[in-house]
Amino acid sequence: DKGNARAIVAVSNSLEHCRAGVRRAAVQALAEIVERGDLQAISAVEKRLADGDDYVRLAAVRAMAKVSGKGDPCAIRAISSCLEDNDAFVRQAAAEAISKIASRGDQQAVDAVLARLQHKDAFVRGEALRAMAEIALKDDPRVISALTFCLQDHHPFVHQAACWALDQIGAFAVRGPNRRKRKFED
Repeated sequence: DKGNARAIVAVSNSLEHCRAGVRRAAVQALAEIVERGDLQAISAVEKRLADGDDYVRLAAVRAMAKVSGKGDPCAIRAISSCLEDNDAFVRQAAAEAISKIASRGDQQAVDAVLARLQHKDAFVRGEALRAMAEIALKDDPRVISALTFCLQDHHPFVHQAACWALDQIGAFAVRGPNRRKRKFED
């Protein structure tokens, strides 16, 4: 039952439990029982984004996408920091969550993701490219320039992600404005 105060209190009490499995289950349950935009739930989930356990952080990233409102600047900032997480699954979930929380063209989200395109870790750059493909406006010259620059990256994951991201936002920077995609013919 969404919004049930007694259930929310009971689940919230388990968010600080000493066992990671209990904290993870509590984060997952909280995301299912609170109303979207519940500020207390958003704050509680945000704290778990810094949990010492990878699975708890992963659950928190996914929960944040469910509990925060569309365009919530605090949620976007919190999730953006997870693009740099040590765990690849958390980074991947963060890229997906940003695309759910941020509206296409949301400048705060675009700026946060653009900042990660220069990160020292190739996989952080790659996940940032995946997120950018979902949130950037198709005609944003700053984004097109940054994605085109990423094509020079020597890491294959980043190079592939840059190609994919350019394709997702229109790819006219790669093919040119007047060229159509060609179909492969037998």
